[in-house]
Amino acid sequence: MNNNSIKLNYYFDQLMHALMHVGPAKAQTLLTEVSLQELNIIYFLGQNPGKIQREIATQLALSASNTSIVVNKLVKKELAHRLSSEQDRRIIRLELTAKGRTAYQKMLDSHLKISDYILSRLTSAEQGQLLQLLEKAIGRSPEKHGS
Repeated sequence: MNNNSIKLNYYFDQLMHALMHVGPAKAQTLLTEVSLQELNIIYFLGQNPGKIQREIATQLALSASNTSIVVNKLVKKELAHRLSSEQDRRIIRLELTAKGRTAYQKMLDSHLKISDYILSRLTSAEQGQLLQLLEKAIGRSPEKHGS
């Protein structure tokens, strides 16, 4: 581990501490109602409605059995529902319910508030530079990701 990795880890840690104080209360309330895995699937389905469980498992690097357990919990909590394909009844697609879409919107609003907080501390040029460096580090841009 080189010195820059240690510095980057420190900055990530400091950023996470600062962000804990930025998130809106409604998003924090949501965190007490569902697990982190449930939140991840809600967020994924909010961006990718109509996916099947296998696609969710693959994209989120979860096991098929764990995905099934989490999806069952989301359905039980009325955050998601299953839709049978008209062409092939074996294919079950997942979508967020109205309650699930509300949860997704709360997460999205929280993420955008955090993004605004980070960017507000930088000049326009620094914002552009940060976004370019993050794209390079992550290996894809929001356009390629579908945002």
